[in-house]
Amino acid sequence: MKERCFCGNSEFSRDVHHYWNMTAEGHYVKGEGSMPIGVCTKCGAVRQVDLPFSTLKEYTEYYLHYFPAGKGAVGKGSSHDLVLAKDRCDNYGIYHGCEFDVLDIGSGSGAFVDECRHRGAKAFGCEIAEYHDSVADEFIYRKPFEEVRFPTDHFDFVTCHDVLEHVLDPVAFLKEAARVLKSTGQLIIDFPAFFLPEGDHHWKKEHIWYLQPDDVERLCALAGLNVTYIEHRYHTKYFFIAIKPEVERPQILMPPGMGDCYWSVVKLQSFLEKAKLGLPEVSVVCPRAKSHNGHQRAFPFLQMFPFLKASWKAIVGNDKASKVIWREAYIQQGRTIFENILGFDYFISYNGHLRVGKELAEIDRFACDWHPPMWVSLEQENFRTECQQRYGRYAVFYFVFQGTYKYWTDEFPISEVIKSVREICAKTGLRPVFTGGPWDAEDRQLQSVLRAVPEAVNIIGRTTVQQLFGLLRGAELVVGYPSGLTIMSGVLGCKTLSIWNTYYNQDFFWRAVPPDVRGKTYFVDVTTGLKAEYLARRAHSILSGNPIPVESSPSRTRLVAPTIPPTASPKSASDSPSVTVACVYKTGGDFTAEYVHKLVSAIRRHSSFELDVVCLTDDAALTGNFRTVALEKDLPGWWSKLELFRPGLTEKKRILYFDLDTLILKNIDHLLQFEAPFAALLPWNSANRARKQLASGAMLWDHAMFSQLFHNGYRPEQLGQYAGDQEFLSEKINAGRYTWTPLQTVAKIHSYKRECRRRVPRDAEIICFHGKPRPHELQIPWVVENWR
Repeated sequence: MKERCFCGNSEFSRDVHHYWNMTAEGHYVKGEGSMPIGVCTKCGAVRQVDLPFSTLKEYTEYYLHYFPAGKGAVGKGSSHDLVLAKDRCDNYGIYHGCEFDVLDIGSGSGAFVDECRHRGAKAFGCEIAEYHDSVADEFIYRKPFEEVRFPTDHFDFVTCHDVLEHVLDPVAFLKEAARVLKSTGQLIIDFPAFFLPEGDHHWKKEHIWYLQPDDVERLCALAGLNVTYIEHRYHTKYFFIAIKPEVERPQILMPPGMGDCYWSVVKLQSFLEKAKLGLPEVSVVCPRAKSHNGHQRAFPFLQMFPFLKASWKAIVGNDKASKVIWREAYIQQGRTIFENILGFDYFISYNGHLRVGKELAEIDRFACDWHPPMWVSLEQENFRTECQQRYGRYAVFYFVFQGTYKYWTDEFPISEVIKSVREICAKTGLRPVFTGGPWDAEDRQLQSVLRAVPEAVNIIGRTTVQQLFGLLRGAELVVGYPSGLTIMSGVLGCKTLSIWNTYYNQDFFWRAVPPDVRGKTYFVDVTTGLKAEYLARRAHSILSGNPIPVESSPSRTRLVAPTIPPTASPKSASDSPSVTVACVYKTGGDFTAEYVHKLVSAIRRHSSFELDVVCLTDDAALTGNFRTVALEKDLPGWWSKLELFRPGLTEKKRILYFDLDTLILKNIDHLLQFEAPFAALLPWNSANRARKQLASGAMLWDHAMFSQLFHNGYRPEQLGQYAGDQEFLSEKINAGRYTWTPLQTVAKIHSYKRECRRRVPRDAEIICFHGKPRPHELQIPWVVENWR
């Protein structure tokens, strides 16, 4: 991968420079030889080139075992760090009794975090290296800063002590630091004075950038920060203070509940992009005030999404005009984006459409990100660990009997709820844990349930939102009525059984959660005819990984069965068919690495098996949840497909291949299990069909049988006589007198250009995008929803 300067230029004047090593005792020793450096031909910035890492994953692995920080190094020790931390706190104005929010990036031993907390600040660190003398480890995030996704406008101070010179992309790094800073908050940077004689020992191989003060000023400007102070404070270091200016953000309203907010958040990033809006400030609106300020619980939830700012402002709109809008938003299939409401730029709500059974992806032109990036706090992680240690194996239950839930009680009485909890726990061996909001704790009927199940843990109204998410993540099973809690449990991929009522449209049962969890980890039932013994059997089957279908009594089949997708659960490797799923990515063409990731994501979403997925590629930096195998031949374009037939590519019996621009819409288990010597697409072109050619956009074959055939029959110098790989493959297959199977007889495969321009066929399982347009060029909702 070619190195770039932070100014965007990739041209460098190459040179070499001496370097220093640090001993285990913390002494500097001049290294032997020199290291390669580059001077940017555009801005003059200096960086190391030919690094041993180019991706964030490789970078993280390198610094995880970074010797000067490792357990084998003693260096100056935590006592030295604490002395320095006290001096820094004094200089920064972090005084005793303060309540500042502080983030120290590259926190090292944690001494600065420890001193800040000692003075009263709510301080946290971020560090990927292992230090032998950590002092504040319980407050340290152990992952790269860019991957934590802290809340927006959250910290009064962000500090970077000897960090910026280590960062792969300093512009992206500082932009993220600016995002998490509060308005007028301070970013404090110190870095080595590389170009002064007293700072010469900082020329070390672990540094990427060899910065000068004007470099840092330019970097801060690119990140939208105003440098207000520069000092050569220590004899080997520079010290910077940059301020985040006030930011005017789009003002957006959302409904008050976690589930309601989530559906709006799923569409928000696409809306912001299409409307060309910056990061917004989000408030919630409720038609009436709720007990215990229940709508306020939405804000710590919204705070978890890094592409918005939670305003912590709740609006009660109960005037006549507002009530008309709420009815349209919540009850009808009206607008989803309302402009200029109650002094806000936009109000976004999808409730009205969802409650009548609409699929979120089909409602408007904005794409869905069902799994948006989220902040997982240390509080959440620690509470998950605490719950697992305290309760052992446990199930979370959410029942409440107020408001519209009376429809649930009419068909599923409290006596059955009590029996269900008892029988579920008896069958699964799980301990029952009841949760909910502070207002739920006042439900008298719920209290009667708790009294009837004395072994249950009652933490209703006693958790923060972050703790609630930690509780869900640590549970082996979640059972309860539909709410933000059970919806988000489904989103997180927790094994969830949500009990609905026909008060709502039956399609809403499923469409409240991401498509990839429906029928895999998220299941629904209805209160009509529901009995405790059956619910316990179903919960146990979900937990065991072999979910039974909804009970087949006439009333229950009519209500639920037609809308439930196949309940195939992920199977173990031993159950998986002997097939490798393959694709080929040759750089320099129409496709990017994004196509590989999205195709693999679709393959895994739409299969119940643990699969061996491989990508043949010449991109050495490509990584993901798949194997990569290097292309051996530098063949042009599509001809690289022929390397799929190399001997030894897989130990599996068969190979199933897809072109990168293939869209998979539905479960492909039947295709993965299909056995035939060779199968391929019938060509979309009638002339090619008449010539008995095959199309190679998707193929399936016996690996051992055909690897030998192509190993012997493949001659690179002869490829020019063929119009393309499809003509070549057709000749080889037909010459060998092999009977090949059209894949269109095995799966519902369609051509976008020939069959899907107006609408996608109802039975479609796979769509082939041969030629133009490519999937990324289309903004059609069903394409956007499935190309992810």
